[in-house]
Amino acid sequence: MSIQSVDSFPLTGAQSGIWYAQQLDPANPIFNTAEYIEIKGPIDPIHFEAAIRKTVLETDSLYMRFIEDTDGPKQWMTSKKEIPFQYVNLQNEKQPIDAAKAWMKADLSTPVSLEKDVLFREVLFQLADDRFIWYQRIHHIAIDGFAFSLIARRVAEVYSALSNGTPMPPQTFGSLHDVVQEESTYRQSNRYEADRAFWKNRFADQPEVVSLAELAPRTSDHFIRKTAGFVAEKVKQNEKKCSSLRWYVA
Repeated sequence: MSIQSVDSFPLTGAQSGIWYAQQLDPANPIFNTAEYIEIKGPIDPIHFEAAIRKTVLETDSLYMRFIEDTDGPKQWMTSKKEIPFQYVNLQNEKQPIDAAKAWMKADLSTPVSLEKDVLFREVLFQLADDRFIWYQRIHHIAIDGFAFSLIARRVAEVYSALSNGTPMPPQTFGSLHDVVQEESTYRQSNRYEADRAFWKNRFADQPEVVSLAELAPRTSDHFIRKTAGFVAEKVKQNEKKCSSLRWYVA
């Protein structure tokens, strides 16, 4: 029976791992993923919001809900497709960029319920007449890092079509049903059994990870980020030095 013929369907292997990890610590926001894009130049907020709304409605995984029963976790697409978009004007703030970062950090630190909450949020911050920040926060069970770039590219092409009055490019996002069906087919194949046997054998003789703790620690609820910059001229100097090196092997 095709999984498309029922209202709910199984999680992918990757989704299952995230689901169970989240159940161990439901209040942990670490599986929230996010990015922001700084836009320098004037934009039309109305067209931008319209582009976001169209794009997220084309993205199946953003509208999934999850539940666990005796057969394990399942997912289904909610019929109530909310679009949590906000426009936030920070032009009157003394430090608009700092205010935007504080807002994003607070949002990223808020846990998301996989059973009840919308899995994503879209925000357009206006810092000046010609400076904006577009922020996206999406739970990792719905998306990976590469998919952020696909959404950004689709929003850009929809926005361009709306702004220029040109035909709307066709959407190319696949169906989440198809992804789950493809994985289900793979797991029932001989190739899956061969792959599984290979990896079990490949690491069969590897020792357990050494730890000073008796129990495995819980997943951290935050991460530490350090950003550094490089002076272009210094990079060029280092490239020149490295290119002159010669290695000799006896």
